[in-house]
Amino acid sequence: MFVLKDPLNWIAVWVGYGNATGYPLFLTSFLGVVVFSRSLKDTPLIVTGMVSFSTGMLIISFLKWTFLYFIGSFPRACATVASLCKLFQPALFYRAARVLMMVALIPLATIRSVISKQIKDTSYGIASGNLIDTSIIVRTPPTPKDPTPNAPQ
Repeated sequence: MFVLKDPLNWIAVWVGYGNATGYPLFLTSFLGVVVFSRSLKDTPLIVTGMVSFSTGMLIISFLKWTFLYFIGSFPRACATVASLCKLFQPALFYRAARVLMMVALIPLATIRSVISKQIKDTSYGIASGNLIDTSIIVRTPPTPKDPTPNAPQ
């Protein structure tokens, strides 16, 4: 939401571009799980992802120019924009934020794996059945259409 307010004031198209820059996180986080799970246990993996996400978002939250949001995603644009605008120091700062966030989604897969290890193999059908039952109970019934008071009968 911070991109919709001052100083960025993005329109819907720029919000879409900003969302698209987040998609490489899925790939890099997957590769991070594959590489780091060989040497780290689950808890350090989760903490690494949480720290990665928190520090990256903290740095990105201080953006003042739109082009800095995209610096980490497009390294060639980093060099071009930084040399043109004479803003090399902030560009490196925000690029570091993108690098820090490369493994931000590791906790999603790792926590799911930890929970799956806690459930017995024979309980998977029961757990999903309970989840479906709960969703049916919680679902609100549709409201009937109110007849208009002056409708002819």
